[in-house]
Amino acid sequence: MSSHPVCCIAEMPVMILNRLLGQAYEGSKELVPNSEHELSVVAVADDGSGRLPNEATIPPLDDNFKPFVASSPEDAAKTIGSARYFAVLDQQSISDDSASLVSCQKDGSLASVRVMFKSVQSLLVALSVAAIGFGEITSIASSEGGVYGRAVQAHRKGAQAPRMRLGGEPSVLPHNDNTEDCVTTLGLEELGTNADILKQSQPIFAIAAVRAISFEWDCTNSLGTCNNACYAVNHGLAPGVLTYDSNPDNRNPRRTASGCNRTPCSNTGYSAWGNSCDEFPFASVQEGGTNAILRCVDSTENSSEGGQLGNFYKTISNGDQFDIFVRNFAGAGFCDNAAMANDGSEFRLVNGNFQNAKRRRGVEGVGVFIDAQARGTPIRLHQFEDHNGERLLSLNPHIKAEDVIGTQIWNGSNMTTIVKVI
Repeated sequence: MSSHPVCCIAEMPVMILNRLLGQAYEGSKELVPNSEHELSVVAVADDGSGRLPNEATIPPLDDNFKPFVASSPEDAAKTIGSARYFAVLDQQSISDDSASLVSCQKDGSLASVRVMFKSVQSLLVALSVAAIGFGEITSIASSEGGVYGRAVQAHRKGAQAPRMRLGGEPSVLPHNDNTEDCVTTLGLEELGTNADILKQSQPIFAIAAVRAISFEWDCTNSLGTCNNACYAVNHGLAPGVLTYDSNPDNRNPRRTASGCNRTPCSNTGYSAWGNSCDEFPFASVQEGGTNAILRCVDSTENSSEGGQLGNFYKTISNGDQFDIFVRNFAGAGFCDNAAMANDGSEFRLVNGNFQNAKRRRGVEGVGVFIDAQARGTPIRLHQFEDHNGERLLSLNPHIKAEDVIGTQIWNGSNMTTIVKVI
């Protein structure tokens, strides 16, 4: 069943449904070119109740399609199964091509934020793998006149930023990202939570020389997030092999443990690099959470990363281990140059405070962006060429380069073969 439901709380012309489905799909494809349709519109069942289809709703729809019209977002939440996030179309959607994204909170309430149609699918997918936080989306929408995606964002694409941004927007209080599925919060089902996840989020730095399943990550639209991963691995701050955790209950606690749910990219000096908190290892893997390396990036970069991860996770099972190859990473300084020192863009949560991931000893205070010195010799990562002539960088420092030759990797649309070491 689709995990990205769309509900109506007003009579909705089929033309508006087609606009949502079309614009959301095109917006997702801009960030993840091999995207599929992933929105499913709740329809009217034979008995007049709401029914969430088992598959995505593919446009164009005709006048025979009858969406279910709920009386309120709370009523709509009863139709979406175990989803934690969903989109709502209302009267305003007809006039301005925007929808409400709704988050189901642990206390049974619903939080919402307005987003443009174009961003609906990419944000729901990114939220589902905790590549972005609901509070961040809310904060960004506030800075864009109340609707996420309405303002044209200045894409940094992982580039260098000023050392410090003085003044700027006022701090935004963190949104409560303690979400649960709507069925649970409305008292219809008791699923329980993983109370020990914060303790279990310690990074696992086991030596992993064994070849794992590989995630090929295209950095074209997520250069900042690739840059973050390269920094973490280059300096021995994250493992080269990750373990997929399919349990969505564990993801927001990891994002909280890492510090991303504190929205540091809206209320600290690190916002000079972007408006959305990226973490590596990901919150969707067992190694994520406490001590993750953080970087502020443009929110669309987290959406691109999240979309690619969402596609990849469809091909593996809970507990599967995987390593990462990145491509199209030119311009990501920490991928291009393993010896590059932290310029103040890389940080982490330590004892309740954010600080540069590698700071000079004796320097205190968040937001003082100094040139941080690398400690020891950076890990050498291997580069390869595939049969299409593209350059790939392995983020698994423990692989034997010669063993990778001939390996086939799924790049999201087809298999690519590694042909030589660079």
